Amino acid sequence: MNLKGIIQFGFTILIGFNIVFSLCGIGFFLKMTPAIEQILKENVCSLEAVEEMLASLALATTHSTLLPDIETTFNKALQKAKDNITDDREISVIAIIERHGIRAINCHEKDMKIILTALTSLSDINRDAMAKADNRAKRFFTAGAWVAVFFGFFNFMLSMIVFERFRYHIIIPISELYQVLMSVRQGEFRRRCQPKDAPDELKRIMENVNLLLDQTNRSKNE
Repeated sequence: MNLKGIIQFGFTILIGFNIVFSLCGIGFFLKMTPAIEQILKENVCSLEAVEEMLASLALATTHSTLLPDIETTFNKALQKAKDNITDDREISVIAIIERHGIRAINCHEKDMKIILTALTSLSDINRDAMAKADNRAKRFFTAGAWVAVFFGFFNFMLSMIVFERFRYHIIIPISELYQVLMSVRQGEFRRRCQPKDAPDELKRIMENVNLLLDQTNRSKNE
């Protein structure tokens, strides 16, 4: 193989691997994004609805004159929760809230206790879903970290292989050529280059150096 081919082969391997590694990293981060979006889009919305309904209940106990507006606010929050059902467990809990909500706003103690328990359950369901989504995102992140470690190690090993190839085919022949020329400079004309594993360009240079040394030796012997 010629010198250009050896260099192109090594750099092509390294660049190609790094492109693959980058694409894999992007893929893992793209898989993490939906899990994070799910937390924000689904569960946070339901928790906001729970907070709005609790605020309406608290307001109803101190501002009885605002009951019509409070009921409207409560119903809007309830509708938000109904439109954002992401877990089958929420269905029965929301049905309880819908059934006892207005009576609780009108300060019926029994209904108030029932609806507070239901709102707590709805909050717990969504927090549990958030924890599960967070764990999925963490698993993707952990997997991505291990893949990065693996690719980093593989990239290191590949770089060492490419470097060893350069060393064997380029650095060692050039070093040998340098040693032969230094020997000639010091008056030693018997040493010769060994172009066996050198690329074509270096092989021709080394062969020509050997030829010149042979001619010089013959001239000196004559």
